[in-house]
Amino acid sequence: MNIRDLKYLIALAEHKHFGRAADASFVSQPTLSTQIKKLEEELSISLFERDNKNVMITDAGHAIIERARKVIEGVDDIKLFASRHTDPLAGDLRLGAIPTIGPYLFPKILPKLVKAFPKLHLQLHEAQTAILIKKLEAGELDAAIMAVPVQSDKLAYQEIYDESFMLAMPKGHDLEKHKSVPASALANESVMLLEEGHCLRDQALDYCHTIGTEENTGFRATSMETLKQMVAIGAGITFIPETTALMNTMPNISIRPFAKKVPSRKVAMYYRKSSVIVELITEVSNKIKDNLPTSK
Repeated sequence: MNIRDLKYLIALAEHKHFGRAADASFVSQPTLSTQIKKLEEELSISLFERDNKNVMITDAGHAIIERARKVIEGVDDIKLFASRHTDPLAGDLRLGAIPTIGPYLFPKILPKLVKAFPKLHLQLHEAQTAILIKKLEAGELDAAIMAVPVQSDKLAYQEIYDESFMLAMPKGHDLEKHKSVPASALANESVMLLEEGHCLRDQALDYCHTIGTEENTGFRATSMETLKQMVAIGAGITFIPETTALMNTMPNISIRPFAKKVPSRKVAMYYRKSSVIVELITEVSNKIKDNLPTSK
């Protein structure tokens, strides 16, 4: 048993297809198949059920694959620790962000990070909260920028900023007359929201329930940009985070702050409690905090 074979095992578990797993591992299919078979013989256990079309993981296979992932994560941590020992602010940083943050924050702060950490190679990933948590826990990401809270006892976080939600409406909407919109003005309105899986949807729904406003169930957007496009054509109103509002360039949208009971969210940098690069993550988190987009 060796590290290479465990990586083959994990690749096959992920792809559930010998050809695709071999391609992902940069080896031939016969090579990968042979090594998996040797591993099963060494362990005296079947890890996969095979037929002409499918590869299915056995119960024992699931348990062993989970342990293999921990071994590979440990090996990666050893390599990472060694590389960071000489220069803790160099190397790769796999950084994720949720879709309501990444497209609006990264363009503003990335040049600052590149300048501050010239030896750091940033790999940026965008995904919904549940996917980012899974990738963080599995060691596929080093850190991720998400809204507080997230449900994981394996992760710690450092707060970066708080941001208010604002109301986006079509130009000429009745609510445009308000310099800041009181919650009572939304009593007869319905609000367009993102689809299931976005934490911003849950936060917006909580606020709707607080002030007695309903969701517009006739439409759910896959992204913040889709929501803004629907507002721009007059389809309705929505809530957008302050960072998104600062980068709005659509002329057919008016944006107003809320007068009272202002909805908001806390944004933080999450990472594994066992991470060996907490020092780097802290430095990057602080640099982001110092260079947040502003209206100035």
